[in-house]
Amino acid sequence: MSATFTIALPLPHAATALQGRLTVAEREPQGPSVFILPGSGLSDGDGNDSDIGFAPLAQIAIALGNAGFNSLRFDRRGTGATGGDIASPAEELQDFLAVLDAAETLPELPRPWVVLGLGEAAAWAGLLATRRAEKVDGLILVSPPTGAVGDMFRYRQDAEDALATAPVEKHRAIVQELTDNYAASSPLFMFKPIFEIACPTLAIHGDMDWICPVHCSRQLSAELERRGSGPQDWTYCELTGVDRWLIATQQWRSLAEQLQPHWRIDPAAVDILVDWLSRKFRTE
Repeated sequence: MSATFTIALPLPHAATALQGRLTVAEREPQGPSVFILPGSGLSDGDGNDSDIGFAPLAQIAIALGNAGFNSLRFDRRGTGATGGDIASPAEELQDFLAVLDAAETLPELPRPWVVLGLGEAAAWAGLLATRRAEKVDGLILVSPPTGAVGDMFRYRQDAEDALATAPVEKHRAIVQELTDNYAASSPLFMFKPIFEIACPTLAIHGDMDWICPVHCSRQLSAELERRGSGPQDWTYCELTGVDRWLIATQQWRSLAEQLQPHWRIDPAAVDILVDWLSRKFRTE
């Protein structure tokens, strides 16, 4: 089993210290260590927008700890237990880089280091791998977005409009139709840093994602193959009947339903993460 401890991560360029959670395995870590980046908006290091919710990032950390992998996650400025104002994108990049630098002093986080980002944080993970290539040994991209902001917003809004009033038994077919429509009209736009990195990378995406269409990961995989640049060790796993947060589902959830704490990450998704980390990096 794993245990979680709170830890302060000072920022040399700011007065605020980021509040982190270090989740450690019961036995001596054999590597790799996983840095779990927080999401966007008001999302904290556990993946919640408030003090309630199912904490998908915390679930990932605990599952990895139970499998023998230590991890670090943290609250961005102005979110969760971290004080101060919300940082600008440039300041957030500085903060994330400072977390990697601070981890050098933590014996609980042995190399190699793998950075995990879910949703918008997957883009941050790719950027960190270009800015700290000597420290980032691998990437895990969960539900990565690749489209223009307007296209992504329209997909999400169309999904909410259609799914909120549709019978539950039609939700899966609606998501598939919306994904097909998105694929027909939305070119690759984001994620350019991924073409500049070389470290092993895992992308994982569920086809019931009504926030970021699964086509984004399909599109990214196809573009990497077409260009012949980016990670030479690229793995893409697509999960049937799994949403953005790696929860097995056949139906859309409203915001109120989303905040309920009983949702659990699909064990098949956890198995993919653990298997990939073990095959690529484990030293035992």
